[in-house]
Amino acid sequence: RDVASLQAALILEGIYPPDGQTKNECGITGYFGKCTETGVRQFQKKYDIFPATGIVGEKTREILNRLY
Repeated sequence: RDVASLQAALILEGIYPPDGQTKNECGITGYFGKCTETGVRQFQKKYDIFPATGIVGEKTREILNRLY
């Protein structure tokens, strides 16, 4: 459920599915796979979270919670 919410937030950010991927390849699945990791990495870069690891850590979670 948390991952599906994350994927929905990334869609609202306009960064999911990641560049070069389709909605069929990277849908809202609730599974934290490569597509979600890439989307998180793009989110981190967008909000100047470095290093952009693709892992939802404290700083990433803080911004996501503030926005969504």
